[in-house]
Amino acid sequence: MLIKSSWPIKAFAWSAYLLTFTAPLSIFAAQAFAAVVLVLGHLLLWPGARRTSLHFGQALLILSFLTILLVSSVLSPDFDAAVPQLKKSWVLFCFFPLTVLGWSYSARKTIQSLVWGTALASAIGIARFLFAGIERAAPFSGGYTTLALFEAATLPFAMIMFTEKGRNKLLSGFAILVIISGLLLTQTRAGWLAAIVAALLVGYYLSRKMTLISLAAVLILAAVLPLSRDIVKARLASDRQGGFTSGRLILWSQAQEPISNLPLFGHGPGSFKRLAPDSLYQKVGDPNVKSWHSTPLDILIETGPLALAAIIGAMLIPLTFAWRAFQSQRRIAEGLGLFSALVALYLGALTTNLFRDFLLLCLLVVLWSLAFRPPEQTKNLQLD
Repeated sequence: MLIKSSWPIKAFAWSAYLLTFTAPLSIFAAQAFAAVVLVLGHLLLWPGARRTSLHFGQALLILSFLTILLVSSVLSPDFDAAVPQLKKSWVLFCFFPLTVLGWSYSARKTIQSLVWGTALASAIGIARFLFAGIERAAPFSGGYTTLALFEAATLPFAMIMFTEKGRNKLLSGFAILVIISGLLLTQTRAGWLAAIVAALLVGYYLSRKMTLISLAAVLILAAVLPLSRDIVKARLASDRQGGFTSGRLILWSQAQEPISNLPLFGHGPGSFKRLAPDSLYQKVGDPNVKSWHSTPLDILIETGPLALAAIIGAMLIPLTFAWRAFQSQRRIAEGLGLFSALVALYLGALTTNLFRDFLLLCLLVVLWSLAFRPPEQTKNLQLD
């Protein structure tokens, strides 16, 4: 029997922290640490090892989705197009060791790893925007949409960390400034909206007055500073090909056709190019578009209604648990931050496909796992 102080347990804990830290930064590193989580997690689950209870419903829904995804891929007329999705979705299996061995690592350190990793990714994105001439802020691995959703989901945790007493207060404040600046420079409107909603959710319970003042200050600065003003003005303009939604309304309208003759297991992962007519690319104004730009639509069309029902359930159960954790008064900070982060991520999912992005899947797995952890008291959170 492995005991809590053994090196495999410590190695598993560090692999969880490093997976969380590298997810905003590097696909290669996140893949490596996700693999370590799976391997060590399997080795640590010997008979008699200490375990945290696995939520049966959540486990069943994730396994159901992955099974349907595999069946849909096999039945697809173009299996090769489905392979990229299969190569990303395996990370969902990390939910099981991260949950069952949840006692072995700290939720607090996991959240801190996410905040510092996202702040570093934001700093890299800002530097590349200012000095490397890229059009929209993004780190070296992952795109600007990925970074924006990490920033929107991480901002609530950073805000909560800033309210806590201790030496990390100044660092947390700096992280918030970097994350907000990086988010602005990603020029991702879905990320902006998700971050505002998440910040308001957290701010409502932390300090309504200070939240409104801070939000007003950010909006005023965005309107006054030439760089930010030009970015906001350009992103809110509607006089361009694809209109205000950057072609999303056109894509969603076209999606009615494949939905009208939808097989039980969908048209197959990666079927967008096979289903989309050439005229659609011209209307959207983006020849490189590869999905329907909506997680529910993409899952429905690619893997069918059963997969969509499974993933909606898998998304809602952790959200409910996070809210209960906050309401229980035992995990106030963790539950509040987690609930707001999930809301931000799910809002972003309406306009992009989370499941096409390995890094965002890593973020989902980490957040879902935190929702089912045993109570871990977080100190120093002050609520107005």
